[in-house]
This record gives sequence, C-alpha cells and structure tokens, in this order.
Amino acid sequence: MMQKKHESDLTRKEKWQLEREKVASMSWKKRIEYFFTYYKWVLVVAVAVIALGVFGVNWYKNLQKEELLNVVIVNSSAPSTENLNQDLRKALKIKDKNQIITIDTSVYTGEGNQTTYNSTMKLSVVMGARTADIFVCDKETFATYDQDGVFLSVEELMGSEFCEEHAEEVGENYMLANQSKLAEEYGIVGYEDAYIGVFSYTEHREHAKAFVEFLFE
Repeated sequence: MMQKKHESDLTRKEKWQLEREKVASMSWKKRIEYFFTYYKWVLVVAVAVIALGVFGVNWYKNLQKEELLNVVIVNSSAPSTENLNQDLRKALKIKDKNQIITIDTSVYTGEGNQTTYNSTMKLSVVMGARTADIFVCDKETFATYDQDGVFLSVEELMGSEFCEEHAEEVGENYMLANQSKLAEEYGIVGYEDAYIGVFSYTEHREHAKAFVEFLFE
C-alpha cells in the first residue's frame, strides 16, 4: 500500500488539485471566510496595484492638460456652466481637448453657515495660490478683496476704446457682470451689482481679455 504523501512533498499541480477539492467541499460562507483568511494580502496587493495604476493614469492625463483660463464665480444661480464653457472655447478658438477652461461656481457667501465658512477658506486658498484669473462676485465681496492692486485696471487690460464704448458698464478695475452675457444669456449671475475683476497676477492676460470681449460683444 502506497504511503500518503506529506503536503510538503506534493508537486505544485497536486497542491492546486488538493486546494480545489478542499474549497469545493466547503459551504459558500466557509469558502469566503477561507479565501479572505488565506488570500487577504493578495487582495490588498491587487487593490493597491489597481489604485496605483488609476492614480498613475490620472496623473499622466493631468500632466497633459493646460489650463488656459480659471474663472471663479461667487453665488452663481446657474445649475450648469457647460454652455458657457463650450461657447468660450469656440470664441477663443480652442480645439485641443487638453487645453481647458475652468469655471468654478462652487463658492457661496452668506451669513453664519458652514457653506460660507468653507467658501471663505476656499477663496483664501485661491488667492494665496494665485490659481484664478478672473473673479465674478457681488459688490461687497469685491470690495473685501479689492486692495493693494489685486485687480487689473480695465483700461490697462482692455484699452481706452473698450472703456469708452462700455462706459456705463466699466469701473476703474471692474466690469458689471449683470450687464453682460453672464446674466443676460447664460443666467449665471442673478443678482445686481455683480462685478467682474481680473487678477493682476494672471499669467493668462490675453485669454482674460478675450473672455471679457466675448461677454460684452
């Protein structure tokens, strides 16, 4: 009679067959418990590899993207900015899908609520990091940040001819958004005294100028 082999003496194929038989004899609940007990680190590694792969792909894609303009709109009344974004891309003749325009309407101001606190913190980060090019907000919020030359002179950005042509819609360093396409065509600002300011630190001055021209054409 042949002596039963010790498990350590089995070939890889025999071990695999033994494993299959063992698992096949278990209930579904026992199979899950068994698999998790003996293969949890395999699962952890697999999940980590997948997550790393997804992160790597997204990181690579983001490297390919070039932000041409970043617009922050406070207290927006529009559910979507997709139409504005698409029309802006056409107006600025942007065809490369990796060249993007960001229109951020997630900032809301009010009194004494968590949303206002979060928005204030976000604006502080935006100002500190200098990631936004254009700021659209109410008169009071504009006045809060309008100091030390933070906004470009409209005449410096757009020229004297534009200022003369739009004299009723232009201030020293702002334009009235509620008299532009933002309100009239896209419904993105629904309040009076909505100001458009272009940050003096912007590295996208030409695109900012084109944005303003588009709004007031």
